[in-house]
Amino acid sequence: MAAHPTVLKQTDDLVELFRHVLDNNVERYCVAAKTELSSLYRELEVERLQHQETKQLLVDESHKLYLLETQLHTLQRQLNREQNTFERAFGILKKKDLSLTPNKMSMQLAALEAACHKKDEELQHKDQTIDKLRATIASMKREHKRQLEDLKLKTKQDSYLSSSFQTANRTYYNDTHTRRKTKH
Repeated sequence: MAAHPTVLKQTDDLVELFRHVLDNNVERYCVAAKTELSSLYRELEVERLQHQETKQLLVDESHKLYLLETQLHTLQRQLNREQNTFERAFGILKKKDLSLTPNKMSMQLAALEAACHKKDEELQHKDQTIDKLRATIASMKREHKRQLEDLKLKTKQDSYLSSSFQTANRTYYNDTHTRRKTKH
């Protein structure tokens, strides 16, 4: 038994309608899935960048820690050397005759103060000499700069005069040459 043509047409229309609705739903789902996937990729990229930054910070901090440990080790060795030096010096002082009288101590103190005062005067004199030398250098720099500017100006003037003479010579030569041709 054959189906009626109207029923077949309606069935075909329904099938076409369902296909259209299904295509629209699949397309919407795909767009939503692509959007979500893009968002997840962006988040993944941000996390990767943050991970790289964290790794770099870890490397930097590890390097700083290594440098500090090395410096601490060096300072510990230096402290041990200084402690040994102090203990030896203290041992030598213990063995020395500590019978210095206050008068001898006062004389030694006065001698040390005089030596310090003399060194202070020498340092002041050297500071003054340095200041004078600095002023002389600054003056020489200014003079050198002025001389360079004068030299540049003279070079420009010479260049201008040379080009002016060349122009005048060419003009004179051209005028003389033109007059000679007109005479002949």
